[in-house]
Amino acid sequence: MSEFILTTRDEFLRMGLDFITQTLNSCDEMLRGSAVRRMKGWQIVRRDSKALITSLGNVQFQKTLFKNSKTKETCYLVDRILGIGEHQRITDDALANLLAETVQTSYRRGGEEVSTLSQVSRQTVKERIHALEFPLEKDKPEQDEKRAPEYLFIDADEDHDMIIYVERSADDV
Repeated sequence: MSEFILTTRDEFLRMGLDFITQTLNSCDEMLRGSAVRRMKGWQIVRRDSKALITSLGNVQFQKTLFKNSKTKETCYLVDRILGIGEHQRITDDALANLLAETVQTSYRRGGEEVSTLSQVSRQTVKERIHALEFPLEKDKPEQDEKRAPEYLFIDADEDHDMIIYVERSADDV
């Protein structure tokens, strides 16, 4: 029974990857045949292959490079529409898996957990972790003036345990 379940799971994952590949290829084909694209001045330059690591596994699809005859800008319109970065190799969902596992365990385990059917190297995980940028904590506003307490009480016992009491004035509260 376990073998049947695992085989079924793997087959569904492959079907999902095929579906994603076909969808991406269809989007690119629609852009290639689009009259609106031609009216806006985008001309076909060439077709390239793109590989992405997703949380399901590797997806490889064809994408077309376009050049705008008015602005001379070149880009892959399917990447722009789908929000795929220029040199992006790992999708955000796979990157989330990678980071979640790496935080808990190691670079190696993070690379193994990036995707159900594929993995990345420890070096790739390390580079992704080190490339993260976190916003700096904003400086706390400093108090205008620091007031000394009116009274400072210190209690000490014979074992030299100390307790310090600070009494503040009513306007400090």
